[in-house]
Amino acid sequence: SAVAGYYGPSDVCGGRFWNVFDAVEARAKSKVAFSAGVPSVAWDAAEDQIAAAVQLARTVDQMVVSIGTDLSWAREGADAHPVHGTTLPPAQHRLVSAVAAAAAKP
Repeated sequence: SAVAGYYGPSDVCGGRFWNVFDAVEARAKSKVAFSAGVPSVAWDAAEDQIAAAVQLARTVDQMVVSIGTDLSWAREGADAHPVHGTTLPPAQHRLVSAVAAAAAKP
């Protein structure tokens, strides 16, 4: 039987798909908190959770902000649109600006 295919091993990471929060939490020496901020990569993503991310930024020592796209933007057989400066959704830009302004440290 095959242990790998076109997309790699058949049991990638033991079936556990890590995200940025998992990675930070696994290495952190203190408590790790989470706020979705902008929970979608859609161009018209909801921004109602940005305030919670800003509040969290005001109360913690360090911030990690993870932004980007997913396979709905680009994948095998579907190229991403050309990047002019940045083509991240507007809500992600607003999230980064708001959290950076509220954070105690860069």
